[in-house]
Amino acid sequence: MEPATRSKSVENTDKKIKVLLDARKFFDGGIGTYIQNLTLGLTEKNEIELTLIASKKTALKIRKFLENIREPKFVYSSIKPYSFSEYFLLSKKIKFSTYDLFHSPHYTLPYFISTPKLITIHDLIHVNHPDKWYKKIIGSFLVKSALKRADRVISVSKATSSEIKKFYDSEALKIVTIPNALKPKLNVESDVKTEEEKKFSNASYFLAVISLDKPRKGIDDLIEAFSYFLAKNKSKKLPNVNLYLVGLGVHQNRRVIDLISKYKLEEKVKCLGRVSDTSLSALYAYARALVIPSTAEGFCLQAIEAQSFGRPIISRPLDCVKELSACSTDVFAKDFSVSALTEAILDFSNNYNEYKIEQDFKQREGFLGKFKYTNKAQQTFNLYKSLL
Repeated sequence: MEPATRSKSVENTDKKIKVLLDARKFFDGGIGTYIQNLTLGLTEKNEIELTLIASKKTALKIRKFLENIREPKFVYSSIKPYSFSEYFLLSKKIKFSTYDLFHSPHYTLPYFISTPKLITIHDLIHVNHPDKWYKKIIGSFLVKSALKRADRVISVSKATSSEIKKFYDSEALKIVTIPNALKPKLNVESDVKTEEEKKFSNASYFLAVISLDKPRKGIDDLIEAFSYFLAKNKSKKLPNVNLYLVGLGVHQNRRVIDLISKYKLEEKVKCLGRVSDTSLSALYAYARALVIPSTAEGFCLQAIEAQSFGRPIISRPLDCVKELSACSTDVFAKDFSVSALTEAILDFSNNYNEYKIEQDFKQREGFLGKFKYTNKAQQTFNLYKSLL
């Protein structure tokens, strides 16, 4: 059936659009958060019949995650992401033709799918900033192949869209920018102090949320920069402040703990590791600022999360973070050196003004509205309709 014919059928009969979404990475890092928020938004739309691809084990966890929410349908698959089988066997195991469209939340797009298809590209880090030489070769081939075969491409930021267009200009017209969404489970509205909030409310600290232990996340640079900041801080007699590290990238990470010990920062740098959403909310709410030490990102959800709590950011000069900056008290390092990151933290501390921070965010309260998961789902739904 041709896409145009399918579109006519949907319009004339008010038939629900049958969407097949690959959810095998539902709980995996940033892509997992993307799938979670998109699923939450799409299940609220009566115009869509949503089906998720997942293993039986993952599907059970998804059902628990979506408790008290309209449940999508499931197609079970034990085929692993990033595998040969994903590219060449998934289309034989699943009857894609029974759906109006297929959405892959990454640039791994299986072959032999005749149904209209779209992909989401979060970044080109494997191409532009690979941590292994062979990843650039493999990543370049997979991205180009997916861009060529996809009917539409979602990019999560203008910065990533720009990178994709430079990388593969012939497919530029396919690209639509739809930003990532805030996790609805992060509590930004409650006035009641939880035990977690009480724990952090009297502390003075910078916060860094590290999702992966990769060189591009800049963990080592941040610890080194913070040690230099503390040394300069003494001479300038600035207020005493600590650094809290959270996230899977520092969870029970012996290398990070040893690095903290190397710089004799055991009393100043707290490696909290993986924390609950309740704890993360409290940490954001009472931090002086979020520090982003990464050298490469496609979106940086943490920047939006911090700002949803009215907290400014100190960041390396990432285009995607500058795109998300909502406060005049945000500080960006002049370059990607450790010394520049140190100076950015010092600059923020020298000019720290809580009243100004509060006023800045009051003036830009509407800025964060476009990052609601419902808005992301609506924009994605509109893109789905354009394919039919």
